[in-house]
Formats: sequence, structure tokens, C-alpha cells
Amino acid sequence: MSAFDLKVIGYIASETKIKVICTDVDACLIAGSKNDMGRYLIELEVDDPSVFTIRKVRFSDIIKGMKLGGKYAFDKEAYQRFFLLGKKIGLQLVEADFNDQVGRKFFIVKIDV
Repeated sequence: MSAFDLKVIGYIASETKIKVICTDVDACLIAGSKNDMGRYLIELEVDDPSVFTIRKVRFSDIIKGMKLGGKYAFDKEAYQRFFLLGKKIGLQLVEADFNDQVGRKFFIVKIDV
């Protein structure tokens, strides 16, 4: 276990343990804060935001998901956290320019680890 495994990267929203909120490109959404995730649920026009549980997601959870082929959509705050830790363990990540993303709030990441 690395020293980074337990670091909280952000928050996910799920109806069940395996059914999480995703973006339109089937990437699991990671928000930088609980409040941001609540806003994203409304913006994504989910049928009933109240059925979702918003919980912390740790670095190790994301890495495990990526090892299984998962894609993740990070908002700016969450990606900054993930990027710093990912680079430290040698992941090939690019810096995201959130100001240059016309109409998008999320940066999609899928890597082979």
C-alpha cells in the first residue's frame, strides 16, 4: 500500500455500490466537494437526486477502477488532487486546462495501469 492510497480525491454519487453517476461518455464522475456533486446531479438532470448517496472516493479506489478499465471524469478540484498523486507514482498524466474546455466541466481520464 502506498502512502497515497487513503488520500481523498473527491466525491462520487451512487444509487448502489456498483451503480454510480457517470457523464455522457460513461466515465465515473468525481467531484471536488460534496456540494459540487449535489449541483452536478441537478445539472445532469438525474430523475431523483435524493436516491443518490454521495461519498468520499480515495486514490486507491480510482486506481483499482482504472486497473479494471474504468474511465473517470474529474472536475477541476478533484483532478488537481489526482494529478499530483498520480504523477508521484509515475502515471502518465497530462495537465488539464479547464479554462479551455468549451462547455465542459470535466476532464476524462482512462489509463492503463
